[in-house]
Amino acid sequence: MTATCCGVVLAADSDDAIARFLDGDHGQAVSGLRGPAAVGDAAAQYYLGLAYAHGWGVIRDDIRAVDWYQQAADGGNRKAQFNLAMCFLKGVGTGQDFERARSYFSMAAGFGDGFAEHQLGLMAYRGLGSQPDFETAKMWWTAAAEMGNAQSAFNLGTMYRQGIGARTNFSEAVRHWRRAAAGGSAEGQNALAMAYMRGEAVALSPYEAWAWFRIAADNGLKVAQINAEVLMLDFVETDRSEEHTSELQSP
Repeated sequence: MTATCCGVVLAADSDDAIARFLDGDHGQAVSGLRGPAAVGDAAAQYYLGLAYAHGWGVIRDDIRAVDWYQQAADGGNRKAQFNLAMCFLKGVGTGQDFERARSYFSMAAGFGDGFAEHQLGLMAYRGLGSQPDFETAKMWWTAAAEMGNAQSAFNLGTMYRQGIGARTNFSEAVRHWRRAAAGGSAEGQNALAMAYMRGEAVALSPYEAWAWFRIAADNGLKVAQINAEVLMLDFVETDRSEEHTSELQSP
């Protein structure tokens, strides 16, 4: 497939280059992306930004990555909007700018991007570029959780558990932690385990707690590993105590 037809870059060229990029053939992909990107193909621009951000097929250059993300984002590419917002949020390849980060996260959120909604919640909660706003944080995290963002569900549960931006509500906390745990959040799994340890809005169950601690530990959460080990020691001590009591009561 030629790059142009009568001087016009074909959309198929962009599709082929993107397929190469996703297959890991970054060098050839970048060459194929440049033509479509130059004439305004937002998808091609996004992948060029990604290439420069990671040094895939090119020398890493955060400034050029931001430039391509900017063009793609302004062309309506949701992924570029999110990545550009992260660059503004962290000051990578550009100056840190919370207002512009919020603006581009909002654009991506308009497409139903749960990760962008989560970041908007974090910005509101932490007061980045404004005063902390727990109600706005809860609104964005609720939207993100509905889109399947497990970390947002965990954060919502924590807000309800601690009474931040709402009255303390153990039942709501556990409901959100269950969603977070089911979505693979190790923090949500650990929090759910703690609820079983305390008997908050669930039946007290050290064994159920241990099971969730183990799942969270298997997902890489070190504190859950510690919690599981401590609880297992409690089980062992309880068994020994019961055996000793049984021996004392034997005729």
